[in-house]
Amino acid sequence: MKITPEIWHQVNMLDKALRRRGDSISRQKISNALKVNDNIAKFLSYAIDNKDVINLKLSEIEVNRDVELILADVHVPFHDELCLDLALKEAEKRKVTIITILGDLIDFYKISRFTKNPTKKSVSNEINQAEALLQKLRGLFPDARIIYMLGNHEKRLEHYICENASEIFDLIENLLPEKLKLKDKNIEYRTAPFKIGRLWHLHGHEKPNGGNPEWVCNVVWKYVHDHFVVGHFHRSQEKMFPHIDGVTKYIGAAVGAMACLKKLDYAVLSQWNNGFCIVEYDEQGNFRIDNKKIVNGGIY
Repeated sequence: MKITPEIWHQVNMLDKALRRRGDSISRQKISNALKVNDNIAKFLSYAIDNKDVINLKLSEIEVNRDVELILADVHVPFHDELCLDLALKEAEKRKVTIITILGDLIDFYKISRFTKNPTKKSVSNEINQAEALLQKLRGLFPDARIIYMLGNHEKRLEHYICENASEIFDLIENLLPEKLKLKDKNIEYRTAPFKIGRLWHLHGHEKPNGGNPEWVCNVVWKYVHDHFVVGHFHRSQEKMFPHIDGVTKYIGAAVGAMACLKKLDYAVLSQWNNGFCIVEYDEQGNFRIDNKKIVNGGIY
């Protein structure tokens, strides 16, 4: 949506009317009076507060839309520093307003059900590294909305506590968000699938076991039946699902991993790939997915 001279005139008239009554303008009042969404109201509120130093008369101004960076399957401490740097530089270039970590930020290797290599990092070390990474992320993007979603590897911590210390589970059930200091960093912690705009976000472990990962989108579609983006499978994939009406199209996408795939010793041979995702949203919640692959240090 464009900010037109007519809208700018209306918001100025509203500001004057409120001032005459001894009141002040706000984002909510703009939204209610002009029937615009919160993103536009936020922009207009800022413009009114700063109209002495900016000029809105010469041309129409495009309201910024939300742009989201999606990172999945980082698997600290097995994360790929190069891949992360590439993704974050792209995010800075694209001026992202939302960053979603789509599960498995931490590997929790030592409390997995597999045979463990005793030389690998401890749980506390993994958490400390992940906390430092989140601190870096917040520092790079101080104004972004950051969402951290629970994946099956985060569930390892919950399962371990249930199996070995079930009697005190209620005392430490928020252990991970507290250890990562998510509240201090203003990071949202999600434990179930959620939507941004019209796009469902899920890690991928939520569905029952089974299904050929060669057909990630087909498998997940059977449980979602809506637009979705998913991690978990460590491979980039996109699929369109047409509705019987011949008009409606549903989009499914799987995001590559941010882990260094050679370090994951529980899958020496795999068909995984590195990657991340950029999603652009409009005011109606429609979206465009740019599903990036990282190959030999380059973004494709």
